[in-house]
Amino acid sequence: MYSNLFKQLSRRRLSEGGFTLIEVMVVVVIISIVLSVGMLSLSQNEESQLRTQTIKVKSFLKFVSDLSAFEQKMYLVVPEKTGLTVFRSDKGIWESSTKVSAMSWLVEAEWQVEPSAVRRYELPKPGWVFWPSGEVTPGSITLMTLSQKLKQQEVIEPQVIQWNVFLQFEGKDL
Repeated sequence: MYSNLFKQLSRRRLSEGGFTLIEVMVVVVIISIVLSVGMLSLSQNEESQLRTQTIKVKSFLKFVSDLSAFEQKMYLVVPEKTGLTVFRSDKGIWESSTKVSAMSWLVEAEWQVEPSAVRRYELPKPGWVFWPSGEVTPGSITLMTLSQKLKQQEVIEPQVIQWNVFLQFEGKDL
């Protein structure tokens, strides 16, 4: 009789397919740990992308400045939604540069250019002019992650690259 009752109880327990409270709590804890580690690594990844893009932009601008001085030609760096493109003035005619490849944005970017320079130097597009003397039109580029642009995350500060007429970068140097 007891063995029969025990068999019925164990069959009922096996047929009830559910989780205990402890099992559910363990799963919730594991998921929360995985999510928190993932968010931290994503944040560090975005920060390193900003740092990398900042270094690339500064190097790109210095390269164009050096090329302008070396060739004794005017160059123009044009910021666009996809990245930075370069034009060269040859005998007063602006044409796309074959010596400098366009640089793509890895992150979101906003920029400031001098609008009056387009008319003054007869530029094909708004951008920063590089003279053979080593001078450049002052400007700035702000780099940020997409989550910063959408105002979802304010932990990481946007990187602001500003320069003067001698292409000296202002602010903290990375």
